[in-house]
Amino acid sequence: MIPFPPCTSCQHFTDGSFADGPPRCAAFPGGIPADILNGSNDHTSPVPGDHGILYLALPVKRYEYEHPTRETAAAVLATST
Repeated sequence: MIPFPPCTSCQHFTDGSFADGPPRCAAFPGGIPADILNGSNDHTSPVPGDHGILYLALPVKRYEYEHPTRETAAAVLATST
């Protein structure tokens, strides 16, 4: 299983496709630093260059919709039929 970068659960995350460069967010529009992207820094404290923007978790329901577990995917499918 390939884990999702922790940034994908942040409200400030904007692009993780690599199509137009490195993953970006409101704090790091030029590219998220590797230590934050790989999870070794959770970005809950300021770091140089973050423009005062810190990690802010997505609301649980939105995150589960965008990144479903088997259980949440099964629940969504069960309610849609």
